[in-house]
Amino acid sequence: MYKEVGHLSETKELIDREGQLREWVESYRTELLKLCIVYLSDWSLAEDAVQETFLKAWRSKNRFEARNGSSPKTWLSKIAINTCRSYRRTKWFRHADCALALETAISRLGEMQPEERDLLIDVSRLPEKYKSVILLYYYQEMTQQEIADVLGISRSAVNYRLQRALGMLRLTFRGEGHV
Repeated sequence: MYKEVGHLSETKELIDREGQLREWVESYRTELLKLCIVYLSDWSLAEDAVQETFLKAWRSKNRFEARNGSSPKTWLSKIAINTCRSYRRTKWFRHADCALALETAISRLGEMQPEERDLLIDVSRLPEKYKSVILLYYYQEMTQQEIADVLGISRSAVNYRLQRALGMLRLTFRGEGHV
């Protein structure tokens, strides 16, 4: 009798976890895909990274629940960034030509104004520490404190990197005749 009750509670917990995962996928998949596309410059790799992100999140959901004050969006973004970094460290990725793949991947995101597409491409060319803060702040709409938590840096470092990245983008945009 007791064993059956334990089995039912385990089944209920699994159903709850699957429901939570489904909710996260519906809520955050598109944002995470955009983040991963800019990091990896490849649609297929970005889709794989997003799937791996959700798999890692599902496996470590108990650790997320133990963290106080963290939002699922912040936590999933951190997992996605770390997953993309792992992909970028592979030997294959370091030798891949990503310029054409990036434009193709961005075009698959849907309707975008040419300026928006060009800006996303310019963001992808920034050094990683600047690219991260721009993506999280403007595309993921996180606060500076949430970005600091995701990247493991201070809030003032986030502010500094945002200002530097915006300066770099302004120079790039002016050089291309957009401003």
